[in-house]
Amino acid sequence: MRVSFHPPVLFISLNVQVENKKGFRHLNESVFVLALEGEIVEPKAMKTNLLLLIFNFSILIFNSSFAQPTIQWQKCLGGTGDETASSVQQTSDGGYIVAGESWSNDGNVTGNHDTTGTNCDYWVVKLDGSGNLQWQKSFGGIDYDSGGYIQQTSDGGFILAGQSLSNDGDVSNHHGFSGSGDYWIVKLDVIGNIQWEKSLGGYDNEGATEIKLTIDGGYIITGFSYSVDGDVTGNHGSQDYWIVKLDGSGNIQWQKCLGGTYDDFAQSIQQTSDGGYVIAGETNSNDGDVTGNHGQFDSWVVKLDGNGNLQWQNHWEELVMTVEFLFSKLLTGAM
Repeated sequence: MRVSFHPPVLFISLNVQVENKKGFRHLNESVFVLALEGEIVEPKAMKTNLLLLIFNFSILIFNSSFAQPTIQWQKCLGGTGDETASSVQQTSDGGYIVAGESWSNDGNVTGNHDTTGTNCDYWVVKLDGSGNLQWQKSFGGIDYDSGGYIQQTSDGGFILAGQSLSNDGDVSNHHGFSGSGDYWIVKLDVIGNIQWEKSLGGYDNEGATEIKLTIDGGYIITGFSYSVDGDVTGNHGSQDYWIVKLDGSGNIQWQKCLGGTYDDFAQSIQQTSDGGYVIAGETNSNDGDVTGNHGQFDSWVVKLDGNGNLQWQNHWEELVMTVEFLFSKLLTGAM
């Protein structure tokens, strides 16, 4: 469970994660947007649809019962293929920006680069404050392109991160072999036109899970990497956390692999008040940068300074599952 605060909007994300054949965790479901009274956004994966719940509480009290919120509006977005929303943010104009992936080329979706429906594109949707579609854009090439995370930038545009296996269409300079992914970072203007795009990675498989704006006007990205070449150095074996710092034009300033011999998967990153970064994810390692693993996968939190140097690391066995269990009990009145 990821809980992040963006006053006056609170985004709570309960994610069901799966491992697809490309090694990238994503939600492969259709899109259903439900707006409730207020401004909490909760993306939740289900078997056939994804709920983006937008609601607020005038007073938020965690006790044994909650008043039922009132639905203000709801929207289904997509086409005859599959759609998934992975990220949503309220925009400066009072609307919403939604990012995910689409296998369609009809309905609300236009411009998908794979007309056969075999592979998906990044799909970005701009809604007004009432959930009306203002514009939508498909980005990618003829292979698999999955856009997982979007944020509005200071110029009113947007920055988008995910994974791309393409090397055509909107995508250039892919590093790997056919079937391997790169981080694909796309900068959009306020109406969704591409200003620049960057493929980051090596010969093996990479996928970005989150991108955030930094105080110097650049970007920080987290995700995973299997590579030991190209843009990637310092891999410890198998899958590492891969942290990449970009300037405002998308140029790499530094990169860092974190982990051990086995699988290490970074899911979220946040800049800290001292200019450094804290990263959260999971690890199956107990060597390299990782010490004290309890067995199998642990939640793993890492603190870096502003130049990407490791300051400390810690981990907790089944922390995420415990927090999600307690939160579900609060919501159902069982506590």
